[in-house]
Amino acid sequence: MCKATEDIMSVSEREQAMLVHRERRMAIMIAAYAASSTKGANHDIMSVSEREQAMLVHRERRMAIMIAAYAASSTKGANHDIIKERACIEHEEGKLQILTNLIKDSILTIQGAAKRMNMTEEVFRSKMR
Repeated sequence: MCKATEDIMSVSEREQAMLVHRERRMAIMIAAYAASSTKGANHDIMSVSEREQAMLVHRERRMAIMIAAYAASSTKGANHDIIKERACIEHEEGKLQILTNLIKDSILTIQGAAKRMNMTEEVFRSKMR
């Protein structure tokens, strides 16, 4: 086990609670500064109740989740297009392989196979395996 992992495992519950408390306090201080720097805002960090602190943390988590969900959904279409394009390529490769096998078995001519693939004979020959 590496040293960093041992250090994390050796942190007591009290230390963990203090760390979480410090992180929350820092988040509240940042939010308070942002609120006080806006016009007409009057926000005192010491007046924030535990309930308000919890609501702030909850809002921040929801915002992070919403941003992650939006990022994931915006790439959904791109992934679908890539998969669809790959399927078309695989379909064409499969057709070429079948037609090539028919030519090797003397069931079909190269001219006939090229016509079925809407290619010239030269292009079909270059793609044959």
